[in-house]
Amino acid sequence: MQYDLHLHVPSGACRDPGHVALDLAGVGVSAGPACSSGKVQRSAVLSAMGVDPGEAEAAAIRISLGWNSTQQDIERLIAAWQDL
Repeated sequence: MQYDLHLHVPSGACRDPGHVALDLAGVGVSAGPACSSGKVQRSAVLSAMGVDPGEAEAAAIRISLGWNSTQQDIERLIAAWQDL
């Protein structure tokens, strides 16, 4: 089973530098919701929630766990997140 966690970090700490830092730590994250992957238009889910488009882009981070994610993967994510 796959789990997705979409966070909104108002400080913008997770925008490009944060994504790069997490990537370098071996943690794969995304800047947008899964339902809008590969799309140019805005996410229908975020629109329905009333999230401002500019704010969502500047402060969004999506973390996904899959069937093959391990405890070690989660610990690596936590350690990398604490270093942001």
